[in-house]
Amino acid sequence: MRWERDDVNTSGPMPSAEWIETVRKKLEVGEPLDFNEHLIAERAGLAAFPALDGEALPPPSRRPKVLVTVDEHVVVPAVCRALGENRGHGLLDWGGTLARVQEQATGGHAITIAGEAEVRTQMVASVELVKRDDDGAEKGIHPPGWLAPAVVQRGEWPGMRRLRGLTETAVLRPDGTVLSDRGFDDATGLYLTADDQMSIPAKPTESDVEAALETIADPVRDFRFGDPHSFSGYVAAGLTLVARPAFLGPSPLFLAHASTFASGKGLLWGVVAIAGTGRIAPAETLATDENELRKDILSKLISGSRVAFYDEIKTVDSAALRSVLTAHEVGGRVLGLSKNFVATNTLTLLAAGNNVPIDLENGRRIIAVRLVTAEEDPSKRTGFKYPDLLAHVASNAAGIRRALLVILANYCAAGRPPQKLEPMGSYEAWSALVRGAIVYAGLPDPAGSGAELRATDEKQPRLRRLAELWLELLEQLGKESCTAKRAIEYACGEPPGPLPALRELLTDIACDKTGHVSAKVLGHVLRSVHQRVFDTPAGTVRMLDVGTDRTATKLWRAELMDAGMKGSAGMGSPYVRARAETGGNSSSRVAEKHPCTSRIPALESDPFEPHEDGSGGGES
Repeated sequence: MRWERDDVNTSGPMPSAEWIETVRKKLEVGEPLDFNEHLIAERAGLAAFPALDGEALPPPSRRPKVLVTVDEHVVVPAVCRALGENRGHGLLDWGGTLARVQEQATGGHAITIAGEAEVRTQMVASVELVKRDDDGAEKGIHPPGWLAPAVVQRGEWPGMRRLRGLTETAVLRPDGTVLSDRGFDDATGLYLTADDQMSIPAKPTESDVEAALETIADPVRDFRFGDPHSFSGYVAAGLTLVARPAFLGPSPLFLAHASTFASGKGLLWGVVAIAGTGRIAPAETLATDENELRKDILSKLISGSRVAFYDEIKTVDSAALRSVLTAHEVGGRVLGLSKNFVATNTLTLLAAGNNVPIDLENGRRIIAVRLVTAEEDPSKRTGFKYPDLLAHVASNAAGIRRALLVILANYCAAGRPPQKLEPMGSYEAWSALVRGAIVYAGLPDPAGSGAELRATDEKQPRLRRLAELWLELLEQLGKESCTAKRAIEYACGEPPGPLPALRELLTDIACDKTGHVSAKVLGHVLRSVHQRVFDTPAGTVRMLDVGTDRTATKLWRAELMDAGMKGSAGMGSPYVRARAETGGNSSSRVAEKHPCTSRIPALESDPFEPHEDGSGGGES
């Protein structure tokens, strides 16, 4: 038997003893009630059990009444307001879409968008819909067919809590406090799916920080980082996960790269994901289709995913990836709903690959973690401190997570003093918090390893050489600009001009499929360097598109920039100046200050030496 609304009232029949006992048992064990069971509990005089987040569904006698008429512009807002003010149903405003947090069959939680059927059910639980008959008497009705779609598409529900993100573990709030209590957090809009109580000192001492660094370093003691900055990159990835709600804006891609297979790249990110989120991030392949990649990332953001791991990547040269890595928000159409969804970009991207080519444009979006090995087949290594590393990390994840939060608390308690770091465009907020906390704790800058990675850019030296030679070409021609065709005629004609270096360069960068130097190909190259600035032996040179000649062919100029044109860029790196003033690099100070970093190989050390305790060198 199913009790309907009209069956449960003060004048109707009392529900059977069997039904009342069923509801009573549910209340005793803390099991949530459905709508009809709430009605039975009210009729029988039982205290209704809170449904979600400590909020109970309002009993029928206290639900707002809405008169359904043909005036949809009046009815729909009234229902939306009633739905927004009722918190017992668990619905949340997720980017202008009604959604709820649900436990997944595979474990964990995800944000799922509520369909019209669920919204219809929750409307009935939140509002009393009535209409007047011919005699003017009010009578309860079921929601008309047009009402639920209109409420779903409304996009705003006054009083509805706005969800900003989902987390299964404790995270840092923007004010420096730690979110650790289960449920919806009004201060941040985050939903924590389980209690994750952390005892974080308000003002960590130096010994607290050293102990935290020891805890963070312990799981990766058998890895061999190529340089101290790479170890900091590992720490930065973990800090980013627990600090993601505390800063606005994007975070960079964390790339673990090595020269061979089985170097421990995926294992390293497994450690980070488990410590930071409580579960491992599934390994995926990076979609080569730009649209598919955008859909994949948007779907992760919609479901509330905090981290994504792309393994075995061959390149990061993707327009969609570049866009996501620098975007504050990501938008797109939601499958099954005729509306767009705009999500705040809170996704942390991890990637791994061997000898991944990185150019300057993509390199600025990456924090590189270089792993090295001394074996031809690293998969045969033995002698690890933790043979089943991920199981060890899973059982100690709370402790590692606490250590990460201590590093952040240490920096926040000090007032987040600015650190003298090289600017990292597009990542100012991330850099100010995560990089700042790392350097303040005594570790080297995690962005320091990017210089070596960007040094593998094969295009940049050629483009720099092109700017230098174009400047020399214009001097020889006695002109302020010239076309791609004229440059080819001068350098590659018969007899060739007195600029053999340009002829050699054009043969390298501007040949078509037939192997001949092409003005069309060179034009594409020149368009890619429009307004780019290059530091050459002759000085700082800027390439410019200065219009067309009489035949509508593009003219290109290379000009030297003086100090006034360069502005602050001519002042040099503040980080380099700071290091010069202190008379040393941060890595030497780190090893001196923190014993736990003694296993981070310095640049000049042999990365293949075993540990002092005899355990294996290399990486997991």
